Amino acid sequence: MVLSKKELRTKLRKKRNSLERDRVQELSQPIRERLLHLSHNFHRIMLFYPTDGEPDVRPLFDELISSGKELFLPKVVGERIQACRVENPSWLSGGRFGIPEPEPCVPSQPKDIDMVAVPGVAFDREGYRLGFGKGYYDRFLSQTEALKVGVLYSFQLVDFVPREPWDVPMDILITERETIHTQGGKSWKF
Repeated sequence: MVLSKKELRTKLRKKRNSLERDRVQELSQPIRERLLHLSHNFHRIMLFYPTDGEPDVRPLFDELISSGKELFLPKVVGERIQACRVENPSWLSGGRFGIPEPEPCVPSQPKDIDMVAVPGVAFDREGYRLGFGKGYYDRFLSQTEALKVGVLYSFQLVDFVPREPWDVPMDILITERETIHTQGGKSWKF
């Protein structure tokens, strides 16, 4: 049975938000390890500030910066997100949706980012993702050649995500259990 976008959002957000804080950390640890391993191939990396029960990638902020990588986080500006360079993770403040964003923002062009870690509500093995429905990430991802990495818990992997013509598939999905090279994304060799 294929669920609608609304049904998928409701079901999976409820499940994700029901996770206890300790369980989020337990599931996030192998996700962070897989992301860190993947990041060794890239220099300019865009992560996200987790909200709504998303996998906690925050410990990677300092780790990437201290290893000489350039870290970027998204900032909502109008109907788009900008990739803002983060030199110190303590320089984040409440953003448009209450999600901490870099302040001040030193923006970079989407084409200059090497790897983008993308949260979502649901993903399928073709790399398509269901977000919150505002299209911020799809607009950004359509402008970059970066490796697109979906970051999720294994229970967020579904058989099929309803899609639109403008949806941009992920190249790789990372869960606490596996790294999946998708069928819809670009083929990357490492």
